[in-house]
Amino acid sequence: PVLVNEEKKLEVDQDLNGKRILYVEDQLENQVIMKTIMKENGLQVTCASNGREGMDIFRQMKHYDAILTDLRMPLMSGQQMIMEIRKFEADWNLKPTPIVVLTGDPFEN
Repeated sequence: PVLVNEEKKLEVDQDLNGKRILYVEDQLENQVIMKTIMKENGLQVTCASNGREGMDIFRQMKHYDAILTDLRMPLMSGQQMIMEIRKFEADWNLKPTPIVVLTGDPFEN
C-alpha cells in the first residue's frame, strides 16, 4: 500500500496483510467505518466498545501488531487501558505494542 500526503508520498514497505489490530472505540459508527477500512487493507481487526473490554481482549490474546484507541469511553478510559496494557506487558515481559490514540475531541489532552 502507498500512503499519499499532499506534501510528499510515503511508501509503506511493510505488507499490512494479516496484521492484527485491536480497535477500541465506544461509538458503533466509528467502529464500522474503521473496521471496514482496515479489513479492505488486509488487516485482521478485533473491536472493543470500551477500555475494560479492550483490556480483557488484550489479556486473552497477548499479541496485537497495533492498538488503536479512543480516549473517552465508558467503564474504562483509553488512557487507563493504555496504562494497564503497559503494566501487563511489563509483568509478562512482552514487547510493547504500538498504540495510536484516535479522538474526536480536538481539545483532548
